[in-house]
Amino acid sequence: MSKLKAVLFDLDGTIINTEPIHAQAFFETFRHFKIGPDEKKFADDFLGASDYDVWKAVVLDKQATINFIDFRNIKNKFFSAILNESTMVSLNGLLTKGVTDFIFKLANQKMKLGLVTASDLFQTSIVLKKIGFEHCFATICTATDTFFSKPNPSPYFYTMRQLHVKTEDIIIFEDSYFGLSAAMQTGAEVIGLATNAKVKENIKFKKLQFINDFKDDLCLNFG
Repeated sequence: MSKLKAVLFDLDGTIINTEPIHAQAFFETFRHFKIGPDEKKFADDFLGASDYDVWKAVVLDKQATINFIDFRNIKNKFFSAILNESTMVSLNGLLTKGVTDFIFKLANQKMKLGLVTASDLFQTSIVLKKIGFEHCFATICTATDTFFSKPNPSPYFYTMRQLHVKTEDIIIFEDSYFGLSAAMQTGAEVIGLATNAKVKENIKFKKLQFINDFKDDLCLNFG
């Protein structure tokens, strides 16, 4: 780790477990537009997916005439409402254990920090402000910064260019199938968050190191 120059994080499911909030906002949006995918199948298939990928897979599959901008705006309305109804206590309870101390430890070490998320800028900004992380990252890549989203590695390569670092200079923390797939394609060192047993047990990720949270010895001894 002597050459390490930057640490890149996913947001939803890695730093904070906002996946249930996204899922609830999606279901409210589906009901608003009177389209209804199976909730269990949706949760399994679209964990970590961008709004655009969900719209493309669900709305277009239903042959509904709903444009993406309208879909995203309604989803953001519900997402914001759910977050605003959440107390700081409940949001702090969604943070992955040890993540606050770990990120501030890295910042104190002058480590370059990047955030790579499939959420859009609106959603990302709200979450970061709510948890007090809005000034932690040197660069933030959201869903609209690259043409392709995860599982394509483009968001990670974009973030590396912004930070002026190479693959061998970084470590990536990710949790979802889409996110881990994207991170692995960069060739960088990837650490998985074992927040989803189904993802952890996937044979595609059998060579990855997984941690339960940021209180793991790997993080405590970092740097």
